[in-house]
Amino acid sequence: MILDNRETILNSLEKLMYGHNYEVYFGIETFESNENLDDCFRKIKNECASYRLDDPRIILSNEEEFWDKINYGFQYRGDDVAGLELTTEQEAELKIEQENYKDLLLQLMSNKTSFYVFHDNEYIPYWHLFWGYSFILFNDDLPSFFIYGGSSD
Repeated sequence: MILDNRETILNSLEKLMYGHNYEVYFGIETFESNENLDDCFRKIKNECASYRLDDPRIILSNEEEFWDKINYGFQYRGDDVAGLELTTEQEAELKIEQENYKDLLLQLMSNKTSFYVFHDNEYIPYWHLFWGYSFILFNDDLPSFFIYGGSSD
C-alpha cells in the first residue's frame, strides 16, 4: 500500500525538525474512496471539534499553494528564541526525509486531484505558532486524504 511507510516518514520528520523551543507535527488521514467532499469535511469537523471554537470552512485551492505551504514549513529555521539549529550533516539528513515526504504525497495525487484549503488560514486539527497547513486532497479516482502539518513552541 502507498501509505505503508507513512508513520515512519512522519515520525522521522518530527524528530529531525525538533529544535530549541520548537517542534512540528504532521499527519495524513485517509478517507474511503466512495466518500464525497462533504463526507470528508464532515469527518474532519467532527474529529477536530474539540480543537476549534469556530466553524471552519474550506475553499478550492491549487497544487502550487499546496507545495508552497509545505516548502515554507520545511525551510523555516526560526531564530535565537525558537527554531532549528542544524549541522551540515543534520541538514542533509533532513532534506532526504523531506524529499521522502514529498514523494509520499505525490503518490496520493493524480491529475484529477482537487486541492481544498481551510479558509483564512484555519489550521485544523491543531493550532500552530510559526507555520502550518491543512489540505484535503480530493480524488475521484483514488481515496482522498487530509494532509496537515504545523509547528509550535
